[in-house]
Amino acid sequence: MNKTELYNKIVQLDGLTNEEKSELLGLLRKQKKYGLVWEDKPEDVEERLRDELPVLIEDAMKAIISDDANAPNHILIEGDNLEALTSLAYTHEGKIDVIYIDPPYNTGNKDFVYNDCIVDKEDSYRHSKWLSFMNKRLRIAKQLLSDRGVIFISIDDNEQAQLKLLCDEVFGNNNFITNIIWQSTAGSNTGNEIVTTTEYVLVYTANRSKAHFDGQPPSDDTFKLTDEHIKERGHYTLDKLDRRRVGGHYSEALNFPIKMPDGTLRYPGGGQQQNEGWNYLWSKTKVQWGLDNDFIVFKKNKNEWAVYCKRYQKVDNSNRQVDRTTPYRNLRHYKIFCVNGNTGFKFESRIFNFIHLQNEEDYERKESSSA
Repeated sequence: MNKTELYNKIVQLDGLTNEEKSELLGLLRKQKKYGLVWEDKPEDVEERLRDELPVLIEDAMKAIISDDANAPNHILIEGDNLEALTSLAYTHEGKIDVIYIDPPYNTGNKDFVYNDCIVDKEDSYRHSKWLSFMNKRLRIAKQLLSDRGVIFISIDDNEQAQLKLLCDEVFGNNNFITNIIWQSTAGSNTGNEIVTTTEYVLVYTANRSKAHFDGQPPSDDTFKLTDEHIKERGHYTLDKLDRRRVGGHYSEALNFPIKMPDGTLRYPGGGQQQNEGWNYLWSKTKVQWGLDNDFIVFKKNKNEWAVYCKRYQKVDNSNRQVDRTTPYRNLRHYKIFCVNGNTGFKFESRIFNFIHLQNEEDYERKESSSA
């Protein structure tokens, strides 16, 4: 409810004297808050919703029926998005795990229509209309989110600052996850201004303590090798088992020889004699365990032996299950590609892949890319 509506309600209150009403209105005028302040601009559809309940009507002629009995059931709603959101609030409140919205950027270039009128750069209420538009829809979106739900909102510099403050108010600044910055264009190579090549995706959650994101799997370039343990341990890479240690990191107990396949002894750093400052990363006992469990590899290069340990995708160096994912970063960018002489861009990372849904059997995660 905006201040104008509250003023009207106070004026219409029964049981209060005009003096008491005046006192309440005075307190309301003095009320201050941190954040956005704008003049609310009512929408025609908003006024209509005060008297009419939106009802969804199925168009069976447009239904796409799958032969798979286990196929997910998707719904496409055609109509005013405020009416659609209002109807969903009756049936899906607190049930939605992921929301993605791509609202008008309010560039002033005829991309934003309010009350059936194009809002251009000459409209002095351009930002107020946009904030009124977004405020109503974001508040319903918050109602729809489950307690572990996440919302992604695309935007650019025209309204990014205002949107951040609005979302802090609607969802709470403690539920802000990140602002994903992604390169949307290569930009111009002419002119003497700083070229803007990025857009944003603001990410909020209904409850920061309950939202969880999957990590980013290791690059395919990291784990390339395979052996007979691939099913249990996954692919692996090789890491040298010896290191040169400096100062307090050196340990005399880790400067011992290991027997090579040809019967010779090899100390850390190479050779058949101790090398000052060199250590194996594993103890004698651990090395023997590694040999017994196929975690150690010997390689001979130019008559010199080297000792490696296998680092697997799925297990650590004690053969225990491990999660080797790393957090996603909030800086994403396009890769430039060229097809038949036409230059374009391909989104390098799928930003929604890292959403973790607790009941995974109820959801089918699908990857998609855009070009």
